[in-house]
Amino acid sequence: MSKLTLSGKWKYRSFVPSLNGVPTPDLAAPWAPLGVLDLTTNPETRAVSGTMEVIGSPLKATVTGQISSAPDPTAGNLATEKLIDFVELTITAHVGPPLSPAPFDSVYNLKLWASEGTDHLIGCTIAIDKDVARRPNGTVGASVMFPAPVV
Repeated sequence: MSKLTLSGKWKYRSFVPSLNGVPTPDLAAPWAPLGVLDLTTNPETRAVSGTMEVIGSPLKATVTGQISSAPDPTAGNLATEKLIDFVELTITAHVGPPLSPAPFDSVYNLKLWASEGTDHLIGCTIAIDKDVARRPNGTVGASVMFPAPVV
């Protein structure tokens, strides 16, 4: 049975390989400011739901998704019973004043894998529709998510 649960507060950051279409000399640059997700996982269905706020921004988003397991491709034999957990999330950012005079939704899909021996999830984000930073639909970048410290 899976151990991964996303209940509570998590920090999220994504990175892109270029800024405004120009490759960065550092291979990647932050896509957006750090986000804080407040999530709940249904223990029976492994469905994830919650909200996200972007630190230093009025941006608010809804989060939905699903935790699953798959054979660990690094185990050598995909027929083994060693499984690795991953989560697929959809983040819908609700953009409006002061960020935009006309309200619109930005949609992103994330696939993040559990990293054995840590509490971090690592994977990718893809801009599905109307990226807040105005990058083209289909822009892909690396992502990381980790538990937010309790204060």
